[in-house]
Parts: sequence; structure tokens; C-alpha cells
Amino acid sequence: MAQLSPPWYTLWNEIKSTIGKDSSVKVSDLDVRQYPYQINITTDHHKKGRALATIIKLVHEFENVQVRIHIQNSNGNPHEPFPVTNSNELASVIRTALHGNPLFKNVYRGPTSVLFASRNVFPVFKKTVIQFYNDDLSDYYRNYNHIASRVFAIVLKTEINGLTIYCSTEDSG
Repeated sequence: MAQLSPPWYTLWNEIKSTIGKDSSVKVSDLDVRQYPYQINITTDHHKKGRALATIIKLVHEFENVQVRIHIQNSNGNPHEPFPVTNSNELASVIRTALHGNPLFKNVYRGPTSVLFASRNVFPVFKKTVIQFYNDDLSDYYRNYNHIASRVFAIVLKTEINGLTIYCSTEDSG
């Protein structure tokens, strides 16, 4: 009988395959010796660490299993998130967090009008597939296959203080 990869291992691979692509960031192994399970993301770039702590979803729930993400420096000290109150600040934080990640292309704010400021921010990612072995029975080779923007949408928060993050794929033009 086939045994499938638990979803918390899939999450760990999603984080390694997105956030972990940045050479200034280290993603630890998934620690299942404690509960909740834990993944440490380490960077000694203070602003990047704070920015990552702002935009990464820090708690993931899988029915009766919880995984916590800790953003820290190499001494184990946590990076505190930035306060974000508008789309300009959020776009800047996303740019700081993902600068140096080869999958990240740019970030844009949604259109604004005279009456309304944009509440939408669009980080744009490289048009590529994230793939790793995952016991996926729907794939002949049992691989996990998703476009990069979709995987970032799993790893990142979707909303911060009423501001919405829509992960997007670069245009082919």
C-alpha cells in the first residue's frame, strides 16, 4: 500500500522551494520532535528578517497538526514584523523580504482612484514550476508540481491589516 507524504512535509518543501531559494536565507529541517511542529527560517539581514516575519504565514493548521514558522537570526533571536498600514508600505516590505530571491520579479500596487487608495498588492513571480518528490499519486513520477506564484500564495499571508496580497505570475511578453 502506498504511503503519502504528510501535508506538513509538503509545506516544508514549499517553503524550501520558495523562500529558501534566496541565498541569504536558510530554511531548517522540519522539527517534529516538539509540538507544534516547527520550521526555522534564518537570515542575518535584519531588515529582510523583519520583512519576512511580516509577510510569511507563521502558523499553518492541518486538522490536528500545527506547524509554526519562526523567522530568526543565526543566534536564534526572532525578527519582529514591521508595522504595515498602507499598500505603499506593504509593497516596500515585500520588496525587502524577497529581494535576492531568483523567483521574485517585482511588486505592484493595484490601481488607485481619486476616491479610493489601493488596498491590493501584487508580488510578481517568475513563470516557472516548483517541483519536488511528494508521493503525489496523481503524477506519474509522484511529484508535486505548481507554478511559483501559487506556491508563494500558500507560504505568504493573504492579508495584512486589510491589505490584500495577490501573488501573480510574470507576463509572457
